[in-house]
Amino acid sequence: MQRRLASFFKPTDSDAGTSRDNPSATEVLPTNEQTLDVRHISEETNLREPQTEEMASRTISTDLSVNPYDNPCQPVLTDYPATTIGNRTRKFNSSYFLAYPWLEYSKEQDSVFCFNCRHFSGSSLRSGERYGARAFIDVGFRKWKDISELIRQHENSDRHKACTISLTQFKAIETEAAESVASCLSKEREKEILENRQYVKALLKTTALLGRQGLAFRGHDEGESSANQGNFVETVHLLTEINPDLMKNSRKAYGHYMSHEYQNDYIEVIGNEIKSSIAKEVREAKYFAVLADETKDLSKKEQLAILVRYVHDLKIKERAIGCYHMRKVDAESLADFIYNEIKGIGLDWSKCVGQCYDGASVMSGHFSGVQARLREKAPQAVYTHCHSHRLNLVIGDCMQKIQRISSVFSVLQTVYSFVSNSNTRYQLFVEAQKTANVPVLTLERTVVTRWSNWEAAAEATGLKNQLESFPFIFSLHVIHEVLAVINPLSEQLQAADLVISEACTLISATKNELRKMRDDEYFRVLYGKSKELAINVGADLSETSALSSAIPVKSKRVQKISGRLRDYLTTTTIGKHNIDSESTTTEDKMRREFYEVLDRVLNEFEERFSVQLPVLEATRCLNPKSKDFMDSDLLLVIATYFDQAGIDTMQLKCQALIARAFVSQLPQKPANALDVFERLGGLKETYFELLKVVRCLINGIIPT
Repeated sequence: MQRRLASFFKPTDSDAGTSRDNPSATEVLPTNEQTLDVRHISEETNLREPQTEEMASRTISTDLSVNPYDNPCQPVLTDYPATTIGNRTRKFNSSYFLAYPWLEYSKEQDSVFCFNCRHFSGSSLRSGERYGARAFIDVGFRKWKDISELIRQHENSDRHKACTISLTQFKAIETEAAESVASCLSKEREKEILENRQYVKALLKTTALLGRQGLAFRGHDEGESSANQGNFVETVHLLTEINPDLMKNSRKAYGHYMSHEYQNDYIEVIGNEIKSSIAKEVREAKYFAVLADETKDLSKKEQLAILVRYVHDLKIKERAIGCYHMRKVDAESLADFIYNEIKGIGLDWSKCVGQCYDGASVMSGHFSGVQARLREKAPQAVYTHCHSHRLNLVIGDCMQKIQRISSVFSVLQTVYSFVSNSNTRYQLFVEAQKTANVPVLTLERTVVTRWSNWEAAAEATGLKNQLESFPFIFSLHVIHEVLAVINPLSEQLQAADLVISEACTLISATKNELRKMRDDEYFRVLYGKSKELAINVGADLSETSALSSAIPVKSKRVQKISGRLRDYLTTTTIGKHNIDSESTTTEDKMRREFYEVLDRVLNEFEERFSVQLPVLEATRCLNPKSKDFMDSDLLLVIATYFDQAGIDTMQLKCQALIARAFVSQLPQKPANALDVFERLGGLKETYFELLKVVRCLINGIIPT
C-alpha cells in the first residue's frame, strides 16, 4: 500500500527545470555560474577544445563579472592601455559604456566582452565558430580601429538578442516579477500533487464513512455500465459531482485508485491508525484488560472479536482491536492469536490486569483454557466470566427446564410465524391493535410458508384456543413479572462503564426482589390480574376447563412428598420433582408453577453468580453505599492480587482514610465506584497510591 501511494506522489525526472530529455531548456536557463574554463568541458558536449594552451589561458580573466548576479565590469580609467596600429595609437574609450551598457572591460587582457553573452549563450555556436574562441564571449575583443562597427554588429546578432532576453527574464525572476520555466513546471507539479492528495483524501473519507456506518463497500458489478457500482464507487462519484476538481482523477482509465485492492488498502491504513491511537491511550492509562468473543458469521466462518478495556481521562473505555477469521478454535490457537494481536499493537502484557470471555470450556478452562494460558504470561490478569452471558444462561436454562414456560414460548413463536408470513394476517393483526388503541407492534417477516385454507384455519383455531386458555394467560403474567425484575440488571450489565462492585450490588438487589416475589400475597395479586385478563378475552375459568386446557406436559409418576414441602420446589437426584402431585385446583397448580419459576431462577443466580475469589469480595470497598467503603484491608487485598508489590501500605491506608472523609463531605455524594474514581482523579498527587489500586480494580475485574 505504501509503495503504491508513494508512487502516486513521487516526483519524476521530468519534474526538474532541466532534463536530459529537454535540451532546449539549457537555451533559456542560466548555465554559467562562473567564468568558463574550457579545460573542464565535458566530453559529452562533443565540442572541440582550444587547440593551444595559449588560447585556453586567454579565456581566463579575474577582473570580469563572475555570474549574472554581478554587474558588468566597467572600470573608468584616466588612461587606458594604448595599442599602436600603423602610425596611429588607438585605445579603448569609456564612453562606450554609456552607449552599450552590456559591455564590460578587462584590464588584464585590455579587451572588451559582452556581459549578456558570457553568462547566457551557453554552448551555442555560429557558423565558422569553434568553442573557446568566440569573440566577446570566450576571448575578448580589442580591434579598436573598427570597434564601433563591430560592437553594433554584435548587438544586432540573434545570439546577443536571445541572451539579452534571457538576462531580462532572469532579472524579472529574481525580482519575482516573472517565473522561470523550472518554477512553472515545479508549481504545476505541486498543483498536481495537491489535487492528487485531495482526491486520495476524499477516498479515505469515503472509506471512513462506510466503515463508521457499517455499510458494504463493493457491488456485484462495478463496471462503468453498471447501474449500481457499489457503495464505495457510487459515493466517490457523488463527491466528484459536488467537487468537480475530483472528477479528473476519478474518470481516469488508470490511476483512479478505486479498485477493490485499493479499497482493502484504505481499510487497512485507517484500521492501523485507529489501532495506533487506541494503543497510545492504553499506554497512557498504564493498565488494561482484554475482552474476546467468538461467533459464526453468515458464511459459517468463525470470527473472533478482540477488545481492550482501560481508563483514560477518568472514563472507562472499551475499544475494538479487530474482528478476525479463525481457522482453528482450540484453546492454544485462540490464546496465541490474542497474545500476538495485543503485543502487535505495542501493548505490554505485564500491564494486563484482567480478561473477560464467555463460559465455554475452551475459554474458561482452569488448566488448558485460553484464560489459563494467558495467565501464564500475565499472572495478574484475573479472568471474569461475562456477567451478561451469565444472566442470559440463567434465564435460558430456567425457561427450558420448566416445560410449561418452554411451551408458552413455543406457542408465541408459532403465533409470530403465523402472523408474519402472511400479509393479510399481518394487516389484520395491525388493525386489531389500532382498534384496541394500543401501540402497534410490528413483526419482521420470517420464513415464507404456503398454507392451504383448511390448514391455516385449523392452525388459527388451535392458536386461538391456546392463547385464550387460563394457564397460558397466567404463564404469560409470570414470565412478564420475572423478566421485568431482571431486565434492569440486563440493561446495566451491558454498559461499558460498569464496574464490578456496582454489578455485584445490582445482582444482589435483583435476587432480593425475586425473593420478595415468592409470597402468597404477591401470588394472589398476580393470579387476580390473570383472571381479570382471562375474563376480558372470554376465557372459560371453570375448574374442569382450566385444567383440561392447560398446556400439555409429559405425565410423571405421582410421588408422595411430605406436606411440609408442598409450598417449595423439591427435586430428587434423578430429576423428579413434586410439581403436579396432589394438585386438585387451578389456583394450586398455578401457585406451584409460579414458585417453581422463582426457585429455579434464584437457584441459577446462586450457581452462576457465586463469589469465588477473595478479590471479588473485596470489590465492595469501592461501593460508596457500603459500610466497607475505602476499607484499607480490602484495598490491600486488591493490591496484592494485582501484584502491586511496590505499593506503600502506610500511604495506602492514610489515603484511603482521607478519601473516605473527603467523599463523606461532598455536597453531592458519588453514585458508584466510577464517580468515586472521577472525584479522586482530580487530586492525583494526594491519592496517587489509592488511584493505582482503584485503576487496577476497574480495569481488571470486568462485569461484562
